[in-house]
Amino acid sequence: MSESGPPPDLEPLVAAVQALTEEIMKLREVMQAETTPIVARVKATAQVAQPATADVKPLASRAESDAIQTAVDQTLVSLFGAAMTSDEDDGFDAFLAVMHSSRTDAPLSVQNLRQFSWKALQKNLGTYLKDPADPTSFTVVRREPGELEDSLTSIKLYLGGTRPSDTPVNLRKDDGAGGAWRVTDSSL
Repeated sequence: MSESGPPPDLEPLVAAVQALTEEIMKLREVMQAETTPIVARVKATAQVAQPATADVKPLASRAESDAIQTAVDQTLVSLFGAAMTSDEDDGFDAFLAVMHSSRTDAPLSVQNLRQFSWKALQKNLGTYLKDPADPTSFTVVRREPGELEDSLTSIKLYLGGTRPSDTPVNLRKDDGAGGAWRVTDSSL
């Protein structure tokens, strides 16, 4: 059997593809030969960038990060614990103790906190706790910033629960409470 070539009407196309392939091979050889000295010169003259060290802040140690998270979590435990207190006045006093002083210093702020934030927290407590009798059974699904550094003065936590979206709670160090973490705003 004889070898058959392409159909006569495709012969010019096949020849053109073969010619292009040969030209591409020649160009590759030329490009490799020409760029090798250029690459060598660039490597020889390039300076390696050194990282800047003057403005680099060290990341918080694991112990610092854990201490911040523990303090913030304890503030939330106290907040939820206050809402569980059977005596209304004692519970509200405990609630005020975890609120940032900037929220309690204004003349009508305590009255507004009692009327709105306190009542809402008591009403919605089960929304945020897996066990309504356990003030530690909340879930923090996200926090901003993600990296906890010792110099941090505020943090935003998002609590998971039965609502369709996570609930934000803003905390800030309170100079009026010896630098303790206190709640500034929340949608609880």
